[in-house]
Amino acid sequence: MDTEDYWGLIERSGMHATDLDTRATWLVNKLSGMSRADIVEFKLRHAEVKRAADTWPMWGAAYLICEGWCSEDAFWYFQSWLIGLDRETYERATADPDTLADASQIQRLTTDDADMEPPEWELLDYVADQAYERATGEEDGLNHILKARGVMLPVNPEPPEDGLDEGQAERARRLPRLMETFPPAETLPDALSMEDILDRHLAREGKTREEFFPHLPTDQEP
Repeated sequence: MDTEDYWGLIERSGMHATDLDTRATWLVNKLSGMSRADIVEFKLRHAEVKRAADTWPMWGAAYLICEGWCSEDAFWYFQSWLIGLDRETYERATADPDTLADASQIQRLTTDDADMEPPEWELLDYVADQAYERATGEEDGLNHILKARGVMLPVNPEPPEDGLDEGQAERARRLPRLMETFPPAETLPDALSMEDILDRHLAREGKTREEFFPHLPTDQEP
């Protein structure tokens, strides 16, 4: 399986369904019917394609798009979500992340649509693992194959050190259109508080504060 085959499967999944869970299930079903070698190669091609988005400028773009809440995990799965948009959008964005301001899928994130999925696609990282286990019955078999080859794929963002200063001034210089589309909290007209930003983030994630902070003690009557 080469890069063209990889992108072909990604884009066919988007023709099959729009929601990410269904697309991931479709990919698992397709991959599990392929050879073991192809499943392994899909995993390797995914890591290879994803690496192009693992940069400080892209993290700056994700920071703005996610309204200032973009942890390592969030950025890691943002990269996979970006792959899921389509190849043209992805390749244009990896060359210049500010072009994401032109993408219709990004523009929809500016709406208050409660059904809008967050810009993350965690399941895409694991479709090859699930397909390999289904095809072979070997739990964690794909990882064993990769380790036997001496291949260690990253599981967190590892952008090059000579990247973007995360300061707002640098983001404004490199990402002017995204800054206009997703203005940082301190430049929003209504000066949203941190609680407002958190509530907007939770609404997008479909979570409550209790789910987001499961270990915080709740207020109790004395």
